[in-house]
Amino acid sequence: MRALVALMISLAAALLPPAAKPQPQPWRPRHIEERVQVPSYFNPATNPAQSEKPLFRFGLIADVQYADKDARGIRRYRESAVSLQQCVAELNRHPLAFSVNLGDLIDGNGMASRADLAYILKLLDPLKARLYHVIGNHCLAIDRPELLRMLHLKNTYYAFQKSGWRFLVLDGMDVSVASPPGSRESEQAKQYLQKDPKLPDYNGAIGAKQMAWLREQLSSAKRSNQKAVVFCHHPVLPAGGNDDVVLWNYQDVLHVLENSGCVVAYVCGHYHPGSYAEQNGIHHVTIPGMVESPEKSNRFAIVSVFRDSLQIQGFGTVPSRVLRLGPAREIAVIPRFGPIQAELLGSVIP
Repeated sequence: MRALVALMISLAAALLPPAAKPQPQPWRPRHIEERVQVPSYFNPATNPAQSEKPLFRFGLIADVQYADKDARGIRRYRESAVSLQQCVAELNRHPLAFSVNLGDLIDGNGMASRADLAYILKLLDPLKARLYHVIGNHCLAIDRPELLRMLHLKNTYYAFQKSGWRFLVLDGMDVSVASPPGSRESEQAKQYLQKDPKLPDYNGAIGAKQMAWLREQLSSAKRSNQKAVVFCHHPVLPAGGNDDVVLWNYQDVLHVLENSGCVVAYVCGHYHPGSYAEQNGIHHVTIPGMVESPEKSNRFAIVSVFRDSLQIQGFGTVPSRVLRLGPAREIAVIPRFGPIQAELLGSVIP
């Protein structure tokens, strides 16, 4: 009897039409940061700032750290060259006034470091907007004079202006283990390390001469009624309670910035996960390191400058943010998507 039932079931199954194959579901962005909600006022259709044309835009790149060597952990040194090429192609699609490299174009690769930098600079050649360079700790795998020559820099700290805004580029390795031997900065570095031997040697300090220059520039910006944005490789606020990444004299630098009355943002790299904080009227933005971009993603940003806000459009896993300026400061954070940022303000990398 059981055999007869089994035979009938098999005959019935054979007479049924074949089951349709499951259709692939369309790809949808997957939230990487679920806890962040998209603010309604950031929608281009409803955000008041979006009806206003930005004064100008600029690009941000941090910690490419290219090297012709095998990956170490999540640092994919060779692959960062591909990420940089994609970044340049995307930046060229936007009307940028300039772009800023926040330091560490190379990782440091012994005698091959100079060839690595020459290669990565060639990949930056197609960039349409002017590129300003910040000195990072890994950059100093090449001697300072040669590094300055290759980056076409006269000095490692300098200022430039755009549409009534002043931008200051600091050298966070001014006083460091990489300072020229026998220089005043080298002697200052020894004093720092003697006082606190636990200071990380991949950080440094703003020296006395540079600090005087910084005060002078900020005083001039204040007198000219200019807003100031400061770029440096190293943070001046401990990221997530981690003080291993800040300048050796970060408290002194913070004091100067916060008492200037004109600094609205401090933008840096060095801390590869990236971070954000607001303290005493200054937005502190750390751009995540490109060398640790997740597979099939990237890390860079475009900043749109408005009279009363800075709008950061993140690409890849860089969060997009609206940074309000002035007494009524607000911040809107846009969630990150994978594998490529689902942009609300523009196109994505194909």
